Amino acid sequence: MATPAVWTQIVPFTEEKPTLWPMVSKLHWIAAAGAAGFGTWWIASLSVRQGWLHILIEISIALLAMAGGALLAIAALNRNHRQFVETMAQAMDARDPYTAGHSSRVGDYCYAMARALGFSRRAAHTIRDAAELHDIGKIGVPDAVLQKRGPLTLDEI
Repeated sequence: MATPAVWTQIVPFTEEKPTLWPMVSKLHWIAAAGAAGFGTWWIASLSVRQGWLHILIEISIALLAMAGGALLAIAALNRNHRQFVETMAQAMDARDPYTAGHSSRVGDYCYAMARALGFSRRAAHTIRDAAELHDIGKIGVPDAVLQKRGPLTLDEI
């Protein structure tokens, strides 16, 4: 099992048993959704009585379109972030054929360990991305130094 000192730098570590917090957190969302639903029903019933339902519908459609656009933008941002990490890992691995695929293997192992330790999927994905980029310094190292057989000189170090 990992020690608190290792993992608290990334995600807060706790040895405590699971609490009721995840359930309470979900109840807050359920209560908020119920309140939003009731508010929506109340506004809709009022608008029907007042004769401005069409305005409410137009506003609702505009809000849904904005929310949909935001979700699409977030999905594209996440996809682009993942592609960037993979591209950088491939660039690092391309510098040294001996270590080809090393970055993605390290990332996969770290993701599996993080999930086994109880980290959320989001935290485990962050750990995987960091693990895949752990050799990023290779990109700036000359090939003569990176692929040299034997010990490095003081100048090379």
